[in-house]
Amino acid sequence: ENRSGRLVDRTEELGLSIHQGFWNGVAVGDFNNDGLLDIVATNIGENTPYQDVESHPIRLYYGDLDWDGRVDLVEAYYVDELGCYAPMRKLHEYSSIRTILQNVQSHREFATSCMEDIFGERIKESPFKEINTSSTMIFLNTGDDFIAQKLPDQAQVTTAHAALVSDFNNDGNEDIFLAQNMHYTRPQMSRQDAGRGLILLGNGKGDFRPLDIKESGINIMGDQRAAVSSDINRDGKTDIVVTQNNGMTRLYKNMSSNQGIKVTLSGPFQNQNAIGSSMQVRYSDNTVGPKRIINSSSSYWSQSSFTQVIGLDSSKQPSHLEIRWPDGTVNNVEIEGLNEINLKYNRR
Repeated sequence: ENRSGRLVDRTEELGLSIHQGFWNGVAVGDFNNDGLLDIVATNIGENTPYQDVESHPIRLYYGDLDWDGRVDLVEAYYVDELGCYAPMRKLHEYSSIRTILQNVQSHREFATSCMEDIFGERIKESPFKEINTSSTMIFLNTGDDFIAQKLPDQAQVTTAHAALVSDFNNDGNEDIFLAQNMHYTRPQMSRQDAGRGLILLGNGKGDFRPLDIKESGINIMGDQRAAVSSDINRDGKTDIVVTQNNGMTRLYKNMSSNQGIKVTLSGPFQNQNAIGSSMQVRYSDNTVGPKRIINSSSSYWSQSSFTQVIGLDSSKQPSHLEIRWPDGTVNNVEIEGLNEINLKYNRR
């Protein structure tokens, strides 16, 4: 949190520090239309050996365990039968750590030994990191803290990297796109290739419906990484560009029947792209749509378009678009009949 130019770490205070994952990408969006920015964080998914163990997290010990001047890495999990942590991998995978051969005489002994029995007292002094979730999830902002919520099963079948937040069907609720898969894993672990690129349609209440390939039209079998959103052909619909590791970059044109409002903000000289500005549709019945913010980055090694496409709830009568600039200046723009807004910053 920025407090008068000084950054203060509030991770623990906001309830986020208890969720320790293999986090890859992070994006923000208002998933329940309450005007507070929520978080979507991508993870390795639930189709790996690293299963969720909240009471006894998976550990990664690191340090020079055999005094050879090199850093060793050892993954460990808690074994109830032993009442202690033990190595996750097989004995032959630790052949480079010489102390194992001194303390373990057989595969059977290795399989029934604790970390201290195998690596000696050195392991007690070694630092470690812990992982207690492998799920890709959202964190709903209550204003005081964040509530964790797993995304649907289709988001958990493989590793996810980039996460895009946009209203892809222009229904007035924020949706999510996930770039998926991880082909290059260690030899003993199968590659993560069950994803085809996933669109999750939001309902404005924090819930999402995954689209299959036939519904979304997205079918990327490769190793997806970065992704950006932009109205490439200026038709008022958000298109998607996805890069692949060792594969072609793919562009998907949005063929939704609904058209949104294109909004381009021009900020002052020091911030010409109006980064940090937000916009939110207000309806005549005093309800609001999701808050959209202009970011300087897009989740995973990428930058989406600064021009936003804002969808509307067709069951309601829109009143105006509230635009809030980084310095707190507010502009209210009537949007009835508009399909494009271009607004320059003008401090009054």
